[in-house]
Amino acid sequence: MTIPLAAPAALTFWLSVSSNDRTGTANDLLYVEVVSSTGTTTLGTFSNLNRGTAGVYALKTHELTAWRGQMVTLRFRATTNNKWPSTFYVDDVSLR
Repeated sequence: MTIPLAAPAALTFWLSVSSNDRTGTANDLLYVEVVSSTGTTTLGTFSNLNRGTAGVYALKTHELTAWRGQMVTLRFRATTNNKWPSTFYVDDVSLR
């Protein structure tokens, strides 16, 4: 997508994390990334430690003003273990 040059540029999405992992260690990770011609930047990292009540979502916002006027790829990348995998639910992704 191309980030508009003259408009506010904020990535917003709703996130819900469910997990049976109770180890107190971030074993499962969700990375929110921007991939541009200059490389990959991680905007945020979430883990099994961010788990909450099933079906309850939290609004997340990340500024994209540094990429105004550029074509970028937004990427949600998750890594989980096999013992107690977590689930990351992402909904209503938008650029505002």
